[in-house]
Amino acid sequence: MGPTGPTGPSGDAGPAGPGYDVGFASVVTSASDAGITTTVGAFGGNGTTSASVVRNGRGDYTVTFSGSYPATIATSALVVEANAVGNLQDASAVALTGTATSISVEIFTFAYAADAGNVDVDDSCYLTVELGQ
Repeated sequence: MGPTGPTGPSGDAGPAGPGYDVGFASVVTSASDAGITTTVGAFGGNGTTSASVVRNGRGDYTVTFSGSYPATIATSALVVEANAVGNLQDASAVALTGTATSISVEIFTFAYAADAGNVDVDDSCYLTVELGQ
């Protein structure tokens, strides 16, 4: 045990370093007679060169960031946060994959209905992915 205490099964890894944003995006949804359209409005992040989104179903999206990330990246080290744009709506997200060239995150947007619990809704949202230790 070193001055910073135990940091895992292999012992002392030294002082903690800062995390940093590896990806962020705004997901824009819009409805028309043709159906729901979902696009990436803006994106960025350390090492990210592109971002894309796929609508899996109502209120369910997968965002994939492409770029150059640390070779040791793992989903267990990715911290994700999602926020819905709509009034009285919310979002949650989970990291699906993380490799040296891409990161995929699934986002769920929903609203609370007093008589039905959470209800999936198509909503624009914001996503941030940070790489921790």
